[in-house]
Amino acid sequence: MESLFSHRKKAKSNSISSRNWFTMSHSQQYWKRFIRSCRKEEAIESYQQAIRVDPKDAYPYNGLGSALSALGRNEEAIEAYQQAISVDPKSAYPYYGLGNALSDIGRKEEAIEAFQQAISVDPKSAYPYNGLGIVLSALGRNEEAIEAYQTFIKLFSGDKYWINRAKGIIEKLQKGE
Repeated sequence: MESLFSHRKKAKSNSISSRNWFTMSHSQQYWKRFIRSCRKEEAIESYQQAIRVDPKDAYPYNGLGSALSALGRNEEAIEAYQQAISVDPKSAYPYYGLGNALSDIGRKEEAIEAFQQAISVDPKSAYPYNGLGIVLSALGRNEEAIEAYQTFIKLFSGDKYWINRAKGIIEKLQKGE
């Protein structure tokens, strides 16, 4: 198997962007292997390599935040998401990741702000509404949580499991559970 770092060498010699380097080294075979094998530390190093190639590309900062968050390194993840936002404030993904990381460490009000920012950037993205619903319900703000989950259900086009899960949560919230 070709080394991840040999891709970095190729990227520098061909003067390609970090997104292209990242795509070459991860999109198909490598990233799927990282996820399946839980090689998140390797993923972190690869994102850091991509950032060194092009620090003005938000995509690897966001991926770095996701990998760090998956390892429970939420403070570091928050920094990575904030960097992604500073590079590209018009992308909803880092705001969503930031909201999740903030929520995971108990900073619920800040998480709400991050999810709302993600929604303002991309109101048709379902995921921030789900995150918002989770945080609002954790704070006992059930009516607002129900609204967020209902919007998630309207917008989400993926696996029915998540829609059914959101419907189940709405039912519990309506019952006051």
